[in-house]
Amino acid sequence: VMADSDVSWQQITLPKAPVARLKAAIVGVLEEQLLDEPSALHVAVAPAAVAGQKTWIAATDRAWLKQQLDLLQKNNLVVDRVVPMAWPEDTPLGHFWLPDDADASAPMQLTWSDGQGVMCLGVQGALARHLFAKRWSAEPARWTAHPAVAAPAERWLGSRVVVQNTEQRLLQAMRSLWNLRQFDLAPQNRGLLQLRDSWRQFN
Repeated sequence: VMADSDVSWQQITLPKAPVARLKAAIVGVLEEQLLDEPSALHVAVAPAAVAGQKTWIAATDRAWLKQQLDLLQKNNLVVDRVVPMAWPEDTPLGHFWLPDDADASAPMQLTWSDGQGVMCLGVQGALARHLFAKRWSAEPARWTAHPAVAAPAERWLGSRVVVQNTEQRLLQAMRSLWNLRQFDLAPQNRGLLQLRDSWRQFN
């Protein structure tokens, strides 16, 4: 599961291109919007995307993701899917959390996802709430918070939140239809891996 801040999101009209050239076509469309070199990024297309229609594209650091997948495979762990912790969706969702390495003075983080995308920001003080309130006041949102920040999140928000620990969020992410293992990072030789695992179990 990719962390909230490890994936960026762009909405484009999906190019009409053969599968072998689709990634290059997507990168070409995104080129002006990207901060990194196109070759440094891995992109993935939303589930059930249709060529010629608007769709969401997930982008992340290719070298880092490949390194993680290679490390897991080296330890005989097969990764069928890579999913984001948060993704654009029609029902607005806000989740308050703290980074694993945060100290007591660190501001809590807010991940906000809606039909316009996903953003992560540190929240502290009334000014941040005032600037951000216009985004969530347009329609009702679901609010959740890690147990460690549930009380300050409710004070900052001015309303109740549902407590959701990291394990619950991970399970929620696994229920999504997303899979970032696409194009050159798609799983390879799955049948051979299953055969190898079956042989190991038999022995």
